[in-house]
Amino acid sequence: MDLIAKLLTSSMFQSYVAKCLASLLRHVATLVAGALLVGDTDGQAKFIGAVMMIGALVWSWWQKRGMRLAIDEYKALMAKGAAVVMLALALAALAPRASLAADVAPPAAAAPVLQMPSLSVPVPCSMSNCSGWYLGFGMSGNGSNLDIVANGINQSVFSAGGILDVHGGYQFWDGNYFFAVEGGVGNEFAKAQPVAGAVSLNTIVGYELVKVGGALSGLINPSTSTTTPGQAPAAIAVPASLSKIYMSPYFAAGAIQRGGYSQWVTGAGAEFVLAAAWSMDLRYLYAPSSNSLPSTNIITIGLNRHF
Repeated sequence: MDLIAKLLTSSMFQSYVAKCLASLLRHVATLVAGALLVGDTDGQAKFIGAVMMIGALVWSWWQKRGMRLAIDEYKALMAKGAAVVMLALALAALAPRASLAADVAPPAAAAPVLQMPSLSVPVPCSMSNCSGWYLGFGMSGNGSNLDIVANGINQSVFSAGGILDVHGGYQFWDGNYFFAVEGGVGNEFAKAQPVAGAVSLNTIVGYELVKVGGALSGLINPSTSTTTPGQAPAAIAVPASLSKIYMSPYFAAGAIQRGGYSQWVTGAGAEFVLAAAWSMDLRYLYAPSSNSLPSTNIITIGLNRHF
């Protein structure tokens, strides 16, 4: 177990996971953009698909060429700076020195220590600090219940259909307080049409959310020991492996647009840190029926890349 733990926490393994997740996110964004461009969609959807395709191409170039060019340029700049410093030190050493006494040689001056700047890149997302812009994709189910064991995933989480989306936003997390604003666009796949006269749900959807939360260190703690029957538990015991990546719970509120109408949504979720620049978002949202749209239970899992 120690060997597996060391492997999972090694920088090489986390770097490999981050590269794989980045490639997966880029490919999903490209597939969604292609579906919007070539599918039977309106002009607005095709415009969104074109923007997503351009963004995916720019991202691909940055991963393959842009990042390497930036690092090479930085190394070249540091090498030039080091050469200038070494030249200045050499000229200073050759300059004439005033004699301190006629028969006493002055003590040799200690050579200054040249320290090169570190090339380490700051971690954009960790358990104690995860603030900044992010992009990601998500998969949602319009479900009626969470009993996957008894009903199967198609008759529980995805009983009424599902949504694939790409999203982005800004997040603040300092280890105590959590706040985020997020917006996304995607395609909804409904299993069955709603009641007669209602709008079709096989359509492009958009959403906007505000998330507010904070650390619950006194309520949710790693599982260490069991309590006696007469003892009131002080915290909700969760597996230690889960508590190590559990960042923050939050409440969410906002709106979702589909079929040309809008619905208010409210719910809650939790954020988890997967790697140095990656997080996972699990949330539940409820939208009451309005404007010929049925009520919706949205269960979402999202993967986010932080910058």
